[in-house]
Amino acid sequence: MTRHNRTSQAAEHRRLAAYDAPDHPDVRETPWYQFVEYLDQLLADDDLIWAAPTLREISDQVIDRQAVTARQREAVSHIAVARVLSRPFLSTPGPKRPRSI
Repeated sequence: MTRHNRTSQAAEHRRLAAYDAPDHPDVRETPWYQFVEYLDQLLADDDLIWAAPTLREISDQVIDRQAVTARQREAVSHIAVARVLSRPFLSTPGPKRPRSI
């Protein structure tokens, strides 16, 4: 079992503990839970190994507080943009230019 899987399992246990709260019959519909799901998707991306500690820290804070701050959203947004910018673009070759003589 990898370290990420153990971390994810512990986070999942803490998230599911919120099910017992009477005012949240289905915690999966809350914005903070959906944000943590998105963080899990980012953590599963091999291109974001460099950001894993930050993403895990944000995930832990969101789970503990059961709320997401604007700064956390902004930080994750910057990481997601960096992921897109770091990937090589798949492009088809354009038309060939005529050779000048």
